[in-house]
Amino acid sequence: MPENGGPTGEVQELVTLAEIARRVVDLGYAQTMTRERVSQLSKTDPNWPVPRESWKKLGPYFQIPWPPIEEYFRNRKPVHGVHRSKRETGANDAALNQRRDDQPNE
Repeated sequence: MPENGGPTGEVQELVTLAEIARRVVDLGYAQTMTRERVSQLSKTDPNWPVPRESWKKLGPYFQIPWPPIEEYFRNRKPVHGVHRSKRETGANDAALNQRRDDQPNE
């Protein structure tokens, strides 16, 4: 939804978190993306370009200017971590590896 961007009369396209997630995948910036992940990035990534205070509330949805978000995802280098489920089993994996090390070689 376009909105008057200021005194120059420029039109700024606004998108929701769900629309950001859809576009990020459609444009090939990420293989998968969810509304929840976009929200998480907005809270935790210091490079997030649009502060939450400047989001516009429309009913139950927030609307965010698309151009700086598109640039953010186009230039973003994702940091890949270990999925939570794998972290939780990490102690079990270490114990299993220790048992394997204790086995005599055949």
